[in-house]
Amino acid sequence: VEASDAKKALQIDEVLTSRHEVHPGDTLEIETLLSGENGMELTRSIRYKVPVGAIPGTLYFTVADSAQTNMMELRQAVSTPARSAQQLIDIANRLRPNDKAYVRVWRAEPVYSAGGEDFPDAPPSALLLLAGGMPSLNRNAKIAEFEIDGSGMAVSGSKTVQVEVKE
Repeated sequence: VEASDAKKALQIDEVLTSRHEVHPGDTLEIETLLSGENGMELTRSIRYKVPVGAIPGTLYFTVADSAQTNMMELRQAVSTPARSAQQLIDIANRLRPNDKAYVRVWRAEPVYSAGGEDFPDAPPSALLLLAGGMPSLNRNAKIAEFEIDGSGMAVSGSKTVQVEVKE
């Protein structure tokens, strides 16, 4: 434990994309502005290549802190009773630290859940086995995830931007 007079925390202040429309195969840059005490600002960028064959429509990029990302990712796992100690350990090991921000690339599509795991784009035959044919209430299908370094400071907040994938 270390004492400090300075507040070592960053807030997700702004998220910008290099383009508002992309095509499958294009590379997109997502820039995140993190702000801190006394006017401190850090800028972090990631590059995302839109997969070849991506379907047209809206693609979302949510930059969020660990608490919100953990809740989004582990909501189903936490709400399902654990069957073993190993399952609890696996969930604890999936928790993200608070000194980073996380970029989640997603589409507003149904996700089917079974046993605490999410399965986007499951075929109809698998739905009968996975979720009794009923989609979960989560309409947020993750495509990719990236980490943004917080330089050893706690990161908080969340911002979402979107781009349109065109044919």
